[in-house]
Amino acid sequence: MFLVATLKERLCLALTHMQHTHTCRHAYTHAHTPTYTHMHAYIHMHVHIHILTRVSGEHLDWAGLAWTSLGTMGAACSANALNQLYEISNDARMRRTCNRPLPTGRMTPAYAAGFALASGAAGLGILYFKV
Repeated sequence: MFLVATLKERLCLALTHMQHTHTCRHAYTHAHTPTYTHMHAYIHMHVHIHILTRVSGEHLDWAGLAWTSLGTMGAACSANALNQLYEISNDARMRRTCNRPLPTGRMTPAYAAGFALASGAAGLGILYFKV
């Protein structure tokens, strides 16, 4: 009973932290890419829930943590690549972002889309089958 109460408390703290983080970043990210914001919040929550539910007393499931981290990294890479595809025209106009690979033509949109598809499929596959 103590472990369940502790996990519930940890989950509540993690969700409170996630809500605070999402609220602080909301003003900036919502104006640019609302889809990316929702994906970021989902990934952030997914990692917290899996890490917290894998803790039992003093033991941490390192394999589960590694698979969760790897799958989350794949999903995050996919979300970032899709964001870069979505923002090509805006990035080309901004001085801070005009030298990125897609706006300058150093990388083709097809290559970026392929990377997004491959990393997203790999990440979600790992999360589905291994976690």
